[in-house]
Order: sequence, then structure tokens, then C-alpha cells
Amino acid sequence: MIFNINPYVVGNPVGGTGAFVGRGDVLREVFRILRSPDRNAMVLYGKKQIGKTSMLEELESYLPQKGEYAPIYFDFKEKAALSPEQILRDLTDRILERLDIYPPDSVRDDFLAEFKEDFLPQVLFQLPGKASLIFLFDEFDVLDILSNEQAVTVFFPYLKELMQTDKNLVKFIFVISRRPSDLSKDCLPLFDGAGFCRLSLLSREDTTTLVNLSQKNASLRWPDEMIEEVQNLTGGHPYLVQRLCQIIWEKIYDRNPEEIPVVAGDDISESVPEALESSENALEHLWDGLGLAERLVASALAEAGYQLIGREEFERYLQESGAHILIGDLQNVPRVLEEWDLIQSGKDGYRIRIEMWRRWLVQHKPLARVQEEIDRILNAARHLFKAAYEFYKEGELDDASPLLQQVVQLDPNRRKAIQLLTEIFLARGNIGEALELLESLYKYNPWAARPRLVQALVTQAEEKSQDNEKLLLYEKVLELDPDQPEALAEYQRLCERQGDIAYKNDEFDKALESYKKVNATEKIGKVNRRFHLEDLYQRALDALKKNKREKAQRLLAEVLSIEPSFREATRYMHLAVTGSDTDSLFTKLKHEVTSGLKGSILSLIRKKEN
Repeated sequence: MIFNINPYVVGNPVGGTGAFVGRGDVLREVFRILRSPDRNAMVLYGKKQIGKTSMLEELESYLPQKGEYAPIYFDFKEKAALSPEQILRDLTDRILERLDIYPPDSVRDDFLAEFKEDFLPQVLFQLPGKASLIFLFDEFDVLDILSNEQAVTVFFPYLKELMQTDKNLVKFIFVISRRPSDLSKDCLPLFDGAGFCRLSLLSREDTTTLVNLSQKNASLRWPDEMIEEVQNLTGGHPYLVQRLCQIIWEKIYDRNPEEIPVVAGDDISESVPEALESSENALEHLWDGLGLAERLVASALAEAGYQLIGREEFERYLQESGAHILIGDLQNVPRVLEEWDLIQSGKDGYRIRIEMWRRWLVQHKPLARVQEEIDRILNAARHLFKAAYEFYKEGELDDASPLLQQVVQLDPNRRKAIQLLTEIFLARGNIGEALELLESLYKYNPWAARPRLVQALVTQAEEKSQDNEKLLLYEKVLELDPDQPEALAEYQRLCERQGDIAYKNDEFDKALESYKKVNATEKIGKVNRRFHLEDLYQRALDALKKNKREKAQRLLAEVLSIEPSFREATRYMHLAVTGSDTDSLFTKLKHEVTSGLKGSILSLIRKKEN
């Protein structure tokens, strides 16, 4: 009998330990943000138990070894009900604990202002060398999911301001469990300009490395075909790989082997049922968050088998099985399921990517049951919509609105309910709520949503006070309707105004970028002419420094022919021609005149004294 340790870790993050493998692509993306002088935020997203927390903990352990980085891991999971001040106090404690620095004296009643204006600058001052502070924010979207009013009105805007701190010294890595497009209109603006990276399934190479942890500690041997079988069953899902291998290891060692065992096919097949049962939460997480259409398609694909099934064959299967609803959404559904790594989609058809999940779906989410649940939901939505519509026709909007919101919650694809609720929101001036609904409708019915969505965006743009916010909204409008006259005119005016301000401040690259957006030909020519003058001028000064006066004369003559008053071109032309600097001559003359006057005054004083 031999004794060894099971190397597979399940249920706890593995970042910073030997059980963390792969994710080289994510680490490369993170370092691009950390090295960037003008970008300071990144969003990592993926389903639960795909390894997001492990990734952050790995970064907390790994970053200080790779450069002057001071990472701060902070989990928002238990913070959703806290006030912004309480969140910042907890973050302050975490910073002090992690960096082992002296806490500043608290002198303000407003802790939000104190954190930003006093505490954070002192932290940065105490960091060694040119170290950057890296915030690693886990489960950040719980603030958005729970619709924390203070998060929306106070914390999100505050954090947005905080993110404008020196982008070289303070960086942010956010982890969320939803697609960025599913975030609310209040949360999503935080991530303008941020990089996005999805944590996906492990590659075959990384799955092999993870399986071979027991080969590394000399407790199991894995033939290549057995590693391939684990890959096929788990799809490379890190939690499922760890769970299945952990159970295989335990079952083999329950037999008290006398030498290092070699994993066989029976060891795997006997372990799968227990792995499915003990992975219930992880498999349920893969199901959670799917819409009605996605659930229907996933369940149908699971029953269709492990092999690829063609699109036409699959639609026929849905119809024959009685799944007669939502077929029209099939073109959008595979894209969502594929983005979450749940299906493999291609020209040859579809199939469930994770075999263990497919088996779990067949057992726990059979198509007939899913169809029955969906029918129940849709029937309830239909009855609610009828009642809401009667209220709407009578003009009783206060009674219609909550019923319509229930309908949309039950059936997010019910177009008429979304349109009616949108009309109510617009009538009440709730532009933000209307936009949120219209944008969700646009994903499924662009033709139905586009006119009202354009109108709502234009209205919201008119209400904004900042040019940048207006421009972003008008850009969205022009993406939907390139000929929308009001958006075209305002976009042209705002871009030219931003360009004019940048030109006045000598920010010529920025000015050119703004002018090019609206093809302001004359102003583009003005900027290009300025670039040409600057180039000629700098080349002339370089020539003067090297005492190449004839070359400097030619270059300066060209500058003066274009713009006679450009910078100090006249002065340097005189220097290039005569070898004398007019400014130096003027200073010398001023000195001589001053000295002469001083001498005359002294002479008069002496005469008076005598």
C-alpha cells in the first residue's frame, strides 16, 4: 500500500497555488492594460465556477513577482447591501492589511471625499518606487444585480471619478458573472474604454496539465486516451475537470493500491455518476441565466445526442418533439449559448460542448418538462398582458405599468408588452427605463425597436450637459439610422467644436481626430497645414543647432511664406542670415541703455552734492 495526497482541489479558489493552470491568454491581456499609459480598466467575465476568483487570486500572488505592482483583492459578494461609505471603509481596511502601511488620520466627516482626496494619494505616496496600485474587484456585478439604489446614484458615479486618477498609478480589474451587454445602463458606463476578456473553458493543453497534477505528484498515471476521455466529458470546464479527477483518484485509492495506479476507462465511467451528483450546483449555474429560448434549445440539443446535429434536422426535431414556440429565435440562440461555451456551433450544425452537462440536462431538464414550464410561463404572461392592455386602452397607465413589467419579466421577448411599456415610460419622461427595454427588444426584433429607440436616444442626448455624453448617444443613433437629420447636425457641430477647442489648446492630433469624424475638410486642411509648419519649423531649429544656416534659411523662408507670424520664425531667420540673435542684441542694448542712464543719474547726484 502507498500513501499520497489527492492533488485536485474542488470548491475553493486555486489562484496562487500549484493547482492553478493555464489562462496564459488572460494574463497577457491583463498585462497589456497594466502596461498601457492611457488605459486602466479591464473586465473579466464568465459563468460561475469557471475560475474567475482563482484568476484574481493568481494575479494577487503573481503580479508582485512581475513588476512594481501592489495588487489589492476585494470581494463584493457580501457587500451588496452596504452603503458606499461602508464599502470604502472595508476597502480601506483591506488596503492597510495588504500593504502594511500606516493609516492616515481621519479628519473629514465626508469619508468618500477623504478616501479619494486624502487616503488614496497617501497610499500611492507610500508605495515603493513607481509601483502601481491594482484593484482586483471580485463579483462586482452584485451591486448591479440587486439594484442597490445607493450603488446606482452614489457609488457608480463616485467610482467613475476615482477611475480618472492617474491611469499609470491606479488600475482596476473587475470580475463579473454576466455578459457586459447584460449590465444595466447605470453600471455599463463605468467600463467605457475598458478591455473585456471572457474566461472560457480550458484548452486541451491546459486540461492535460490539470489532469496530470496527480502524475506530477506521482500518485496516478494517465494514459493519453484517458486524458482525452476527461476532455470529452468535461469540455475543459475547470471545476468539472477537478471534480471528476478528484473522484477518480479517491475511488482508485479506496482500493489500497500497492504501486502507482494507471487510470483505466472503467475508473472514469464508474466515477461519472458520482461526479454528476456532486457537481449539481455547478451544472445548475450553467443553466441559470439562460432565457426561455436558450433553455429550450439546450434541452432539445441534449436529447438529440452527443453528435453534431444539422440546423434543418434540429428544427425538425424541435417541431416533432412539440417544442413549437420560439423557433424564430433559433438564429440568435446558438450565438448566446456559444458565447457561454455551452454549445459548439458551426456550418455542420450544433451540439452540447460539455458532455457531463448534456447528461445532466437529459436527466434533470428533459425537453418535455422544459416545454411544459415555458408554456406555463407564457400562458401567465398572456393573461397578464390582456389585463394590462385593457388598462392601457382606458388610459389607466399606473395600473397597466406594473402588469406589463411582470409580463416582460416572464417573457423578455414579448414584443407588444415591451412596446406598450416603452410608450408609458416615454410619456412619463423615464427615458433611461425606455432605452433599457428598447435595447433588449432590438436584439430580437430590430425592425420593431429601431424607430422608438432612435427617438429615445435623441431625447436622452438632448438632456445631457456634457459633449462627450451627447456624442456617444448620437453615435448610437447614427449606427441605427445613418440619415437621422437631428443626430447628423448635432454630431457635426459637437465634433467640430471639440476639434476647435483642441486646436486652440495646441492638441492637434486630437483636433484632427475630431474633424475627421465629420469630414470637416477645410479644418482638416488647417490642421495638416499646422503639422507641416511645425515640421518645417523644428527642422529649421535643428539645422540652426548644427550651424547649417543655409538649410535653416530655406526652411524658415517656407514657413514665413505660409504664415509670416508663426512662432519665432522671424527671429530665427535673422539669426540664420546674420548669425546674430535679435533677442540677444535687444537684451544687450537694454543693458547698455540702463547702464548709461544709471551713470548719468549718478553724475547729476555728484554735481548736486558738490
